[in-house]
Amino acid sequence: MVPEKLTVLGRTYKVLVGPETDEKLKKRQLLGEVHHIGSEIWLRSDIDEDLQKETLLHEILHIISFRGVELKEDVITVLTTGLWDFFKQNDCSWIFGKRKRRK
Repeated sequence: MVPEKLTVLGRTYKVLVGPETDEKLKKRQLLGEVHHIGSEIWLRSDIDEDLQKETLLHEILHIISFRGVELKEDVITVLTTGLWDFFKQNDCSWIFGKRKRRK
């Protein structure tokens, strides 16, 4: 399950998944999209959970890119694919260790 909100570079984004975003994304043949002004990330609800998570990572990379050097879509896609595969194939506790959850 994807989170309802997350913080990237100090800004909190609401993650919207559902019928209200599905039609808009389908019309443009997108799985997800970032709306910087409204601090929202839209994801399709008609894709499997794993693809939603990968798409969320893709949109997070767009946010990071938007705040610095804006990367082209193909670069974001390659980074997403590589990072997603890495996170899924490896125990990443060495990166994050044990952390307390923020409330």
